[in-house]
Amino acid sequence: MTLRPELPICEDETLTSYLGRVGKFHFDLSAYRFLDLIEFSRERAKYPSHEDLDRISGLTGVAKDRLVDAVALRAESRQRRYRGQTFSTEFMNANQTSFCPSCLLEDEKFDSASNGSRVARMLWRVEPVRVCGKHHIELVRRPNRSVSEQFQDMELVAPSTKDLKDLSAAARKSSPSALQVYVERRFAGEIGPAWLDEQDIDQAARACEMLGIVLSLGTHINLNKLSANQRIAAEDVGYDFACRGQEGVTEALRILLERKGDRLGKSGPQFVFGRLYQWLQFNGNKREIGPVKGIVRDFVIDNFPIATGTELFGDTVQQRKLHSIDSLSKQTGVHHKTLNRAVVLSGLADGDPENPALTRPIPSGAGEDLAARILSAIPRSEVCSLLNCNRVQGDQFVSSGLIPVICKTPGLTKGALCRTTKADVESFLTKMMSAAKHVGEASNGMLSIHDAAARSRSPIVDITRSIVEGRLLHVETLDPDQKFKGLLVNVDEIEENLVAGGREDLMSRNQAADYLGMKTYEAYALTTALKAGEIPYLRLRQVKNGKGVWHEFFVRSDVVRFRDTFVSLEEVSQAHNLTSRWMKPKLEKAGIKPWLPKDRLGGYYYRRSDIDRARI
Repeated sequence: MTLRPELPICEDETLTSYLGRVGKFHFDLSAYRFLDLIEFSRERAKYPSHEDLDRISGLTGVAKDRLVDAVALRAESRQRRYRGQTFSTEFMNANQTSFCPSCLLEDEKFDSASNGSRVARMLWRVEPVRVCGKHHIELVRRPNRSVSEQFQDMELVAPSTKDLKDLSAAARKSSPSALQVYVERRFAGEIGPAWLDEQDIDQAARACEMLGIVLSLGTHINLNKLSANQRIAAEDVGYDFACRGQEGVTEALRILLERKGDRLGKSGPQFVFGRLYQWLQFNGNKREIGPVKGIVRDFVIDNFPIATGTELFGDTVQQRKLHSIDSLSKQTGVHHKTLNRAVVLSGLADGDPENPALTRPIPSGAGEDLAARILSAIPRSEVCSLLNCNRVQGDQFVSSGLIPVICKTPGLTKGALCRTTKADVESFLTKMMSAAKHVGEASNGMLSIHDAAARSRSPIVDITRSIVEGRLLHVETLDPDQKFKGLLVNVDEIEENLVAGGREDLMSRNQAADYLGMKTYEAYALTTALKAGEIPYLRLRQVKNGKGVWHEFFVRSDVVRFRDTFVSLEEVSQAHNLTSRWMKPKLEKAGIKPWLPKDRLGGYYYRRSDIDRARI
């Protein structure tokens, strides 16, 4: 049987509020008396089943779909569902009384939509809804005084009309937070931002709130003492970051990290993130928190020395990404002072090399590798034995950087950090020996590195560097087992490639002579005036080698210009398949004479332009 006339349900009205108005309208009974009359329990009125809604729909004439929008239905354990959104019971809190005094005063007017009856609204009970969007005042919100107040009969839980007027006049003016607007839009079926929409509505709201609180109110503020006004401001801040998804949340975490500044080296993630960390780490009720947990967890692991096996936000850390000086020292056995000095000097972390900060974060892989190198350091005597060189040479190879030390220590020449490792020495030896060709007999001009250094007056370490870097093309060994002492090099190549330091603007005497097709003394003749009053055709440059010895080199541009300008009689003869004896008279007959004297040059030289013009 449907009660007539039909009483419409108001917009956003709760089912319990509507049932109370039905009892008053049709039978002049209070809500509880009416429920007794129709044999419907208060618990079923608060949390009806679909069968209960079918019965109420048949009794009141209101469509079931409309009634569904007036109640948060039970979902899974400790979950509710309202207007397509699933959330925890705490999100739509049944243990609090919430109302807007101005809205209730308007309800009491006889021309109101409720015909003068107070109406409880569904959104008043939603946790982030703290402001009346119509009157722009903060809602009155207090804990229920008894279980019966969960029914939220506004005739019983709200004060008298006079008191409502006082509350309305004294209410703090405010605008809904950005989070509240988002929640209301989402319940209305609107979409966006995507990252918030991808999680349950209560998870999204809680993430915004917690981010906003630690960012705007402090990381260790007492959450139980926050005012509505503080929460509204915090929700605005938190929503601004969370609406941008992972990028925004990470930016917020970075801000919190940077705020700690110099204190970061003496603290952990709980000190930096405070209530946000505690919310995620000490989740006593095991409630699903949402994707913000994964973002914060990854950020903590990436920025703090969290050990493998640590329980972080309910999951075990599978792989440590950072160490502290303290944890790395304990794991490897390297003294923390030595480790700190190595870490700072090698650039793995900032700080004072002589003042250890035991909690300073270090990349775990690089830190462990550095500690392993310190533990595997070998004395210089072993370096010499591995390379088959003398002590002075071994020291030079290490001090010059050819063989890397554990860590460069300005002002220090002794200690574990000034040593190298066996692996580094063997790597150096492999590069050096791979450049050498194993021969049965040494080629002409090949000398031992020691003799070549003496002949060219070049440092042994520079010659060795050229071998390792592949700048010497002629390197031989008669016995690879002799290692360094068995290597042979070409002294002329050393002067050409080593002393000049690879300069493109210079040529060695051999290079210049080969390019010109002359003997070296003939090339040198071009560096002096061949005739009185002439300017030399080639210039020389002095270059000092690593020992401070000066070597002469030809200017490349001069050598190239000379060859482009002049040609020898022998070269002209070969081009015409004649001997010099027949070619010279032929040139004289054409009126072409040598440009340079034969004396000191070993032959006649002509201008190329003269040869080309004669067309012989």
